[in-house]
Amino acid sequence: MQKNIIDLLFENRGIFISGKQLAEIMNISTVAVWKRIQRLIREGYEIEALRKKGYRLASKPTRLWPSGYNIPETKWLAKEILFKRSVSSTMDLAKQAYKSGKNVIALAREQTAGRGRRKKVWLSEADKGIYMTIVVRPDFPAKLLGLINLATSVVISKLLKEHYGIFTKIKWPNDIFFNGKKICGILIEAETEGSDLTYLAVGIGIDLYDNRIYGSLSESKIYINPMEFVSLIVKKLDIGFENIIIGVDSLLSYWRLNNNTLGKRVAINTPGGLVSGIAKEIDKNGYLIVDSDGKFSKVISGEVILKDADE
Repeated sequence: MQKNIIDLLFENRGIFISGKQLAEIMNISTVAVWKRIQRLIREGYEIEALRKKGYRLASKPTRLWPSGYNIPETKWLAKEILFKRSVSSTMDLAKQAYKSGKNVIALAREQTAGRGRRKKVWLSEADKGIYMTIVVRPDFPAKLLGLINLATSVVISKLLKEHYGIFTKIKWPNDIFFNGKKICGILIEAETEGSDLTYLAVGIGIDLYDNRIYGSLSESKIYINPMEFVSLIVKKLDIGFENIIIGVDSLLSYWRLNNNTLGKRVAINTPGGLVSGIAKEIDKNGYLIVDSDGKFSKVISGEVILKDADE
C-alpha cells in the first residue's frame, strides 16, 4: 500500500494530488493516506502537504531519498540502490551486502564514521552531502587501481562542468576542489589475490551544503538534484571505467588540464615514507612523478600536501 502512494507521487511529480484522490485510487480512508504520507516523510522523502491542495513530492529536493533514481544498465558498476538514513559508513554497508551475495550502490544521508585515505575522519553530517559507495566488477588487474582513482575524480569533475557549469580542480590522486576548497573525496577499497582483484568498491563523498569545515557546492549557487546527481555519476563512471580498458588518453588529458598539482612543490606521505619535491607529471597508469632535486620518484599512492600554493 505504501509503495503505491510513492509510485503515484512520482508519476505526478510537480502536481498536487488530494488526499481524497489518493484514498479513492487506493480504496482506503483519507486518514490512512495521511498516516502513510507521514511514514514516507519519516523515511526520508520530501513531501509537500498543502491544505485544500493535497500532496506532492518536492520539486527541488535537497537530500537523498530511498528511491527516485534513474540508474542505467551498467557494464562495470552495481546498479541496485541500498539506501539507509544513517550508517557507520557506506563502505561498511556495501561490504556487508557484498558478503551476503549482493553488489550494490550504498547510499546514506549520514555517516557516523565516514573515512578517507589513511583512515582519516570524513565529516558526513545528515543531509549535507552525497555519501555513496559503488561496488565494481573486479575485472581489472590490481595495477590499474591508480587509474580507477584518477578516472573517478575526472568523471565527477567533468560531470560538474558539463552538466552544471561548475568548474573544479583535481588534486592528485582524486580530491576535487571548488573555490580553492575540497568538496569531494574519493576512497578506493580493494582486495587482491596475487595480481588480481577479488573485491573493488569506490567510495565518494560530495559536500553539497555548508558543513562548517569543508567547502561545498552550494557556494556555486547552482541547484543540484541529489538523486539526479547520483544517477549521472553512475552512468558516467561506468563509461569512465570502460575508457580505462579501451584507452586512457582522454582521461589523462582532462586530468592534466584541470589539476592543481603539477608544477607545484609537494610533500607526500606514502607507505614507503615521505616523498617531497616538484610534481612533474602523471604516467600512463596515473602515478605521480616527483622530482626531488634531480631524483625522480614514481608515487603510486599517498596523501599530497601542496607546499607552495593554496590547494
